[in-house]
Amino acid sequence: MRERFDAQSKESLEVLLEDVGTVVRGLDVAAAAQRFDLWFTPDPAHHDERMRRGLLGALVDDPAGCALEPFRNTPDVAAVDDCVRRIANHRHTLVLAADRRQPPTKPARPWVIVLSPGDAVSARLEYGLTTPEWPGVYRTPRGTGLVVVLLAELPVTRETLALRMLARGPTLLRAMHELAALPHDAWERKLVKVLLRWKRAIPQDPEKRSREEVEFMNATDALFEEFKAEYRNEGRNEARQEVLARQFERKLARPLSAAERDVLRTRLLAQGHTVLSDLVIDLDAPALAAWLAAPDAH
Repeated sequence: MRERFDAQSKESLEVLLEDVGTVVRGLDVAAAAQRFDLWFTPDPAHHDERMRRGLLGALVDDPAGCALEPFRNTPDVAAVDDCVRRIANHRHTLVLAADRRQPPTKPARPWVIVLSPGDAVSARLEYGLTTPEWPGVYRTPRGTGLVVVLLAELPVTRETLALRMLARGPTLLRAMHELAALPHDAWERKLVKVLLRWKRAIPQDPEKRSREEVEFMNATDALFEEFKAEYRNEGRNEARQEVLARQFERKLARPLSAAERDVLRTRLLAQGHTVLSDLVIDLDAPALAAWLAAPDAH
């Protein structure tokens, strides 16, 4: 169960962040036989999009990069010590690399972000984390480079939903219901496919399921039905788009470019199949080509 949770958490974080930076699974720490679960390097070109991703986006928006360490069970002092040791080793490697450059450069000082399902009291006290930076989020001085996120203590808001999806028990179940209620184009909906993929990994025999697995199955049932409906709709839209593309190509007497197909897809969703089919009939080839090339055409 723990291995399944670890893999699911890593995949969830990867899906949520892969389009706004670079995600590396299992980054080796050269100074020791250790590795981070996930390493994220933000892409400067996608800063604004990261900032639209709530607390998760704010936490990882550091040019130096960060390690992400999700825990299934609340980590004790020793587990957090391991995370701090790994980030210290990695920083040392970065310092050596910076010193070898000509001229020498200032090394990056990345963080390690520990995601804990419960209150890691012993670790918080050991590292002097008594005052949260945000509700549920504790940060040491930059020299230590540790952030501890208590998932069960995060405010129940849209800003924290993606992180609460990495929790367990009641926190996770509530977050899944919130996820199901989001609009279809919400960025958090990336997690639906991850959840459903891992749902299939749960034993089919109910007697072999843990209580947590039963709760997970029940909570994802509604998502599964909704996903199937979305999949059917996507299939219908893709079929309609392909038919329209053939009609456009026949009228234009040439293949559509990739950019023109993107325009067609966007306007099909906005204006509907009937309107676009009528355009093919009503417009001659030059006018149809101009419609494809015009921004925001109706």
